[in-house]
Amino acid sequence: MNNAIIKRIMYHAGIFNAGFCKFGWISDRLIECGAKKRIPDNAKTVIMAFFPYRVKKERPKNISRYAAVADYHKVCGEYLSRAIEALREQYPENKFEAFVDNSPIPEVYAASAAGLGVVGDNGLLITPRYGSYVFLGAI
Repeated sequence: MNNAIIKRIMYHAGIFNAGFCKFGWISDRLIECGAKKRIPDNAKTVIMAFFPYRVKKERPKNISRYAAVADYHKVCGEYLSRAIEALREQYPENKFEAFVDNSPIPEVYAASAAGLGVVGDNGLLITPRYGSYVFLGAI
């Protein structure tokens, strides 16, 4: 698979912040959950993506800022689904699965390994442009 082609597919799906992490780098850190069985056999690469969230200048009252925007599970899942559809067309011999939140992928670590940011002291991914105001998704 060609990373430049994959990046273009991600971009056309509306995913502008994506990077690659070798599956072997995270395979010993997988999180035990029901979704773990969805990881394709012989997985080689994790495509990590982040989705910045923006809140209005006026802070929400008594609610976390990330909860003041549309449900990220649905929004991020739709973007990843579009990307997977195009990836399957381009690479029909490969298998792709999307993960948002309920993921066996250690998302912060994998996103950092994919070059999307650094792991902060708070355990969150810190991106150069958006800080920690991002949601993570994986393919």
